[in-house]
Amino acid sequence: MTSFSLPALTSVGKYLAVLYNDALTSFEVPALTSVASLLVYHNDALTSFEVPALTSVGSHLRVYGNTALAQCLVDALVEQIEAGEGIGDEIIISDNNTNCTCSEVGGVLEATCP
Repeated sequence: MTSFSLPALTSVGKYLAVLYNDALTSFEVPALTSVASLLVYHNDALTSFEVPALTSVGSHLRVYGNTALAQCLVDALVEQIEAGEGIGDEIIISDNNTNCTCSEVGGVLEATCP
């Protein structure tokens, strides 16, 4: 699987886990507003994700070990959630691609990586 979309999903009572997908390059969950835990790790080809409505993570936010994913996209996600209802407990963010820059293009944050 190289991408997936869950356009109707608005909340998850437990956790949304995107783990160990070597071919996954992108995913989108555009209507998701709240999740108990969001786990995104060890997806070697992941370069983008879209969760523009997410404002609440009840417990854990873990985004790490995604070597192609721009750290600036992850940082923007954290800021987005914290500007809403926030993150209830643990935040683990590490080992993503720190060699990228992000800029807004047409209202969407895009990463440019070497």
